Amino acid sequence: MNPGSVLRHASHTDGGRSARRCAAHIAALAAVISVTLSANAAADQGRYTVRIDVTDSVHALGSDDLFVSGPAADQLAALGPPVLPVLQRALKAEPAAVREGIVGVLVEIPGDDATVLLVRAARDPDARVREPALSGLATRPGQAGR
Repeated sequence: MNPGSVLRHASHTDGGRSARRCAAHIAALAAVISVTLSANAAADQGRYTVRIDVTDSVHALGSDDLFVSGPAADQLAALGPPVLPVLQRALKAEPAAVREGIVGVLVEIPGDDATVLLVRAARDPDARVREPALSGLATRPGQAGR
């Protein structure tokens, strides 16, 4: 399955069937990645590798169409910490609308590395990125006193 197929499912309105299929695809994708990453850790010399091109999903975060941006955000959040290097680069290079969507994804990803990226986003020159980053940091568990 490729990430583009997830987005195509979400682009149709058919009484919610596409949204349910999209959620199932994301869950399946997350399960495959989780299993494969576990196999990676146990494999000799890292022979098992999964590469997922999330470029389209990152760009879709900037869409005003929630049937496009929502599933993209869900997919990236489901990938969890392994997607953080991509989001870090995108925070530096993408337009404000995409950076704003990235902040929404970062809020959903646990861990200090995601928190560091939220802190960087809180310093963004665009208020559309700064404000949700600050809100996300304020509600992040374990962040009191930081």
